[in-house]
Amino acid sequence: MIELQHLSIIFLITSFIFVWSPSKIKVIPLWIFPFLLSIFVGVVSGALAPLSVVWISLACVSFYSVRKWARYSTWILILSGFYALVMGMNLLPGFNKIQLISPRLLGDSVNLFSLEYRLAKPIVGLLILASIAQKCESFKEILNSLVLVKKWVLPTLAVLAVGMLLGVAIDVKFFVWTPIFIVCNLFLSVIPEEAFFRGFLQQPLQNRFGKAVWIIPLMGLFFALVHIPPAYINPIKFYIVMGLAGACYAWAYSIKDRIELAIASHILLNVLHFIFLAYPLAF
Repeated sequence: MIELQHLSIIFLITSFIFVWSPSKIKVIPLWIFPFLLSIFVGVVSGALAPLSVVWISLACVSFYSVRKWARYSTWILILSGFYALVMGMNLLPGFNKIQLISPRLLGDSVNLFSLEYRLAKPIVGLLILASIAQKCESFKEILNSLVLVKKWVLPTLAVLAVGMLLGVAIDVKFFVWTPIFIVCNLFLSVIPEEAFFRGFLQQPLQNRFGKAVWIIPLMGLFFALVHIPPAYINPIKFYIVMGLAGACYAWAYSIKDRIELAIASHILLNVLHFIFLAYPLAF
């Protein structure tokens, strides 16, 4: 049953989709309308406290400043990136949990899983995606990029293989709500993370240093460090897999310097992990 809080997520996902559309109503980009509806419904439903509107407004101003003036001052990029990281890691008050799937065991796992989100991370990811991330300019261009299968699929499968070698168990499963997990994971987790890492880290570094070899492992290191392993997991194995995954997504981005390939690699790995291996991640 869809609740009012869930509508806030639906409007936000719609906004993500419209980011790739060049359509406007007068001079206003189409994505802004479902975005504002998502904020309104979020406040009314309690998913967003009134204080969250302040943080969201600051994010809007911050990323607009990056788009307009970052070329003149590196500090604008650094401070905005730090603010995006803090907001994206749910360190700001006012963003309440929206539960979609109650806690339960999946397959043979002994660790509970629940599907729940706060809106801070997807909101900040949407604003980055809309303002500064380098995107394909048409859906045809996206499809033309994705057909470079060997260049981004094989590294993604290699990360899964390393995870299995380190002890992630095979556990094939599919639930009636699996499509909900995939859609929410794509729009509320994967795209926001890729927007931040490519828009605020990899893209500026490549603009400054070109496609230097060290950028990809550095992106892998950053990606690993912002993920905190749960108490039940081996931290060394966790950071190895996360670091390789982050480097894989960075490699995918570098192929065309467009965020869509990084998103495709990231969601493919997550979906294969969810369906075919122990989930949540455990060694």
